[in-house]
Amino acid sequence: LETEGLVEVRRGLGGGPRVRHPSISQAAQAIGVYLQIGDVLVTDVWETRDRVIAGAVERLARQRRGLDLDGLEESVARLESVIGDLDAFYPQLLDAGEKAVLAAGSATEHVIVLSLRHIIAAELEEATRAVVDVDEAVAIEATITAAWTRALVHIRAGRVRAAQTAYQEQADIVRIGLWDRMKDATVGDVISS
Repeated sequence: LETEGLVEVRRGLGGGPRVRHPSISQAAQAIGVYLQIGDVLVTDVWETRDRVIAGAVERLARQRRGLDLDGLEESVARLESVIGDLDAFYPQLLDAGEKAVLAAGSATEHVIVLSLRHIIAAELEEATRAVVDVDEAVAIEATITAAWTRALVHIRAGRVRAAQTAYQEQADIVRIGLWDRMKDATVGDVISS
């Protein structure tokens, strides 16, 4: 149990075993290893994460009353502030999706999305390193951010279909850009690179 990080043993007076809560990074590592061994395509991981976030966006728009959207609003605002900073934009994009899932209230889905972040981040980092046309990349970042901003407006107004459409617009842009580069890459390929 100590080796797995579930128990911490303190030495000395007042010491002894103490139960520890496993961290998200430990869960992510276990999921990552499982996906690597299974030769799971990165696109499969991305689509799964995307479906979880899309479901959260839909639920947020349906619920709309009594929601705490402050974290999502702050994340989308930060997304706008890092347009043009290629190294900062995609990690912030991941954060926006995570904040939507958190606001929707499913602890299980939030853990899943956080656990898949490591794989997705590696994929986005790889794609960022391959950018040739910076102006085009910045324009794409602006389009993605505008779509997230519209999704948030529609969530607040309770316009479910419009929120879904706005979210899907940015998701499609990212997916299409990545599919060209990563359609045959497995989780093992991305993690090892």
